[in-house]
Amino acid sequence: MRRQLGDDEELITDLIALFLVDYPGRLQTLNAAFDARDADAVGAVAHTLKGGVSSFCAGRAADAARVLEELTSAEDFAAIGKQVERLVAEIEHLAAALRELQAGQLAERAQNS
Repeated sequence: MRRQLGDDEELITDLIALFLVDYPGRLQTLNAAFDARDADAVGAVAHTLKGGVSSFCAGRAADAARVLEELTSAEDFAAIGKQVERLVAEIEHLAAALRELQAGQLAERAQNS
């Protein structure tokens, strides 16, 4: 991730903060779209999440979003539901790792102040 973002600590910090604020709403929208059986909306949210997690080089989450986006064209809601669960789990795993990274960044700044 650092290599991809040019080792820009401020950019990394900002992207993490933005993702952590934004992702719960995205997951809520994803679940609502699935509950409404709106395959187009599920695909749109999956696409957005795929782009967001790609910034963090989160391959498993990006793959889960990609597969979900592809599944929406068939409108197989049993398969879509399983993939939504997989994507949510991967996003939550990523968010936990980003929170740890964010806490480490804050601790490092406090120590260097």
